[in-house]
Amino acid sequence: MKEQAEAYEKGDNILTYGLKEWYPQIRPLVGEFCQIKQDLICYYQYFQTYYQQNPQNDWQKLYPPAFYQQYFLKKYGRIERMEESNGITKK
Repeated sequence: MKEQAEAYEKGDNILTYGLKEWYPQIRPLVGEFCQIKQDLICYYQYFQTYYQQNPQNDWQKLYPPAFYQQYFLKKYGRIERMEESNGITKK
């Protein structure tokens, strides 16, 4: 509802959006989960960065959380360098 309200204020309607406007179509849930104790901020940031750098708007593969970290380890050699280059800060 919030997204529709924001689009409406701009004179738009989210019901008319195609796949490209919703990419990535599948996203991790964001919220407070009592059963998850660890910090998931890095996972969310790896996920978003991966799909920004790999824009395949017609389809999407969803990978397990470890995939995104391993992807950046292989690409940048070390997570710390990737995090610094993308402004990701660890707590």
